[in-house]
Parts: sequence; structure tokens; C-alpha cells
Amino acid sequence: MTPRRVVRHVLLLVAVVGFALGTTLLVNRLVAPEELEELLAPVKSPPVTVEVERRVIATTLVGRGLVGYEDEDTIVLSAIPGLDGSTPLLTWLPGRSSELHAGGVLAEVAYRPVILLEGDAPLVRDLMLGDRGPDVAMLQRALVGVGLLAEFDVDEVFGQVTSTAVAALYKAAGYPAPRLANNSYAPVAELHLVTALPVVVRESMASVGDAIAPGSPIMTVSSPAAHLVVGLSSFEAALLTGGETAQIVDDATGNITVGRILHVGTVSDPEVGGVPVIVSLDGVLPDDRDYKVTIEVQTTGQPVLAVPETALYLGSGDSPYVLRTTDESGSEPIPVEVGIVGSDGYAQITPAAATRLVAGDHVVVGAAS
Repeated sequence: MTPRRVVRHVLLLVAVVGFALGTTLLVNRLVAPEELEELLAPVKSPPVTVEVERRVIATTLVGRGLVGYEDEDTIVLSAIPGLDGSTPLLTWLPGRSSELHAGGVLAEVAYRPVILLEGDAPLVRDLMLGDRGPDVAMLQRALVGVGLLAEFDVDEVFGQVTSTAVAALYKAAGYPAPRLANNSYAPVAELHLVTALPVVVRESMASVGDAIAPGSPIMTVSSPAAHLVVGLSSFEAALLTGGETAQIVDDATGNITVGRILHVGTVSDPEVGGVPVIVSLDGVLPDDRDYKVTIEVQTTGQPVLAVPETALYLGSGDSPYVLRTTDESGSEPIPVEVGIVGSDGYAQITPAAATRLVAGDHVVVGAAS
């Protein structure tokens, strides 16, 4: 046999052997339909798990608050003081944020004072020697409040003792007392009674040199106590009962002030952006900005067993449970009681009696994608 024929036989033999082997392999790879379906099914991913932790759980609400003041009021002079023939111009006003006390000067018109006193109602007439009535008693009680009369001097009669007390009031304020028939009297235009003192000037509505007329507003005042007004949604406000602690953060400085919930409204107010919640202040805050307010609704106070909410499942009768993983790569349900659910998505859990669940155990929260 020639060399060329030997090569042809060898090639033919290789081709036959290759075909036989390919056929054998093809036959060996044929599978039943149900086996093919199993082979083509998506691979199941292992469950996603997290560790059971011990942590403090707290529910908090976050809002923005503006500084407000209690007992805000507008001061209006019902009568105007001044010397005969004088022009009723304002000659002095206290500055913004001034704190005014009983016996202090509220304003000055034509160099005559408007003296501030505490009383349940304003005076309606000039009071002088011999006058009687409940308005005299109210003036006398105001004079008791500044230490110029004794309680037993309150007798609804404007006598010499009351006249002397009025003179002392003017002297302490730095002005001569008005006199009639050689006795000091109390002119309605120069004594302004408010229900509670001290007050703080919040805004001036007039300036020195302005003409003033009866009924003209001159300033707004409030009690010294300040608070924050926070607007929350109706759902959030319904979680509050009053007395909760609030953390107030000044974004401009990073300073933190502690407050407490004083009052929770029930009706949404567009001006505050929700249901108004009043927060007390432990300190003084500038009123030219708003503040971040975090309110602690409830807290465990100390570390407790906790898992993400996504690790909680509901069984029959809506009984909650978690799925703890086992050494055999399986899982078992552990009934739990759910306590506080925190704002961070973690829930306080307590394993049911006769079950065991500790920090470090792994529980199922879902399946990997």
C-alpha cells in the first residue's frame, strides 16, 4: 500500500471513531422532560438573614419650630397724657426686648409717663381724693403689688393713704405726681393696667416723635416665657399626650436646647404647617430663624432584643413570629411579642415562653434577588 493510501485510511478511521464517540456522547446527554425542567428551573437563593441585636428602641417625630411667646398683646393707649397745651408726641419708648415691671414706665408722651401696673381691668376714670368704688380697690391692689400699700389699706376709698402711695409711685418712676387741691391723684391717661407682669416688648408700632391719639397701638408685648411652635401632621400629633421630651437644634450654631411638650393642638393651622404643638424652652433662643425639633414619643430606655420590622411575620390569628435559622440550613418559627417600633425601622421583641432567642441569632428577613 502506497503512503498516500495509508494516509487516507488513517483519516477515514479517525472520522469513523469521531462519529461514534460523538453519537455516544449525544446519547448520554439526552434527559427526560421532567429532568430537563428541573435543570432549567432558576437556582434558589439562600434566605437573607440578620442578627438579632440588643439596642435601645425609640420612636421619634421630627419637625421645624418657630419661636413664639405666651400672652402676646398689643398695647393701646385709651387716653393720652401730656401737659396742658402740649402736642401729644411720643417722647420716649422702651427698646425691643425690654422687660417691663410693675411701677415701670411703659411710654412717655409730651414728657409725661404712662406707668405700668398689674390689674384685672383698665382704669376708666381719673381717681382722686374722696372717690369710691371697685376701680379704687383695683388701683389699691396694684399699689399693694409694688409695695406702696398694705393689704388692709384696700378699702375702695381713695383717701390720704392712697394719695400718698400714688405720689410715691411717681417719685419711684422719676416724675412729679399730678396734683389737684394739693393732693396727688391717679389720672387714667398715666396709669396703664395689664393682667400679668412682667412683660417683654416684642415689637414697636410707633417711634419717638410720632403724634399719638387715643386708641393708637404703640407696641406688642408678651410674657417673658418663650416657646416653640411646631407644625406636625394630624397622625403625628395624635401620638403625643403632652410632657414628652424634645431636642431643639439650632442649625446655624449646632447648639442643642432641651424642651418639653406643653400643648398639642387638634386642628391643622396653615400658618404653622400642620397641627400646632407647643414646646417649652429651657433657655433663650433667637426668634429670627426656625429650629429642628426632635420629639421622643416613646423609648425602651435601655437595650432590648430587636430585629428589623422586615424580620417579623404573621402567623395564624395574626400572631407575630421570626424565622430563626438552624444549623441544618433551615429555619424555625419563634413566636414573639412586639413592643416599641422605632423610627429606625427596628422593633422590640420578646420571645414567647418556653422558646429561646438571643442576641447573635440569625433570623430571616427575605430572599436574595
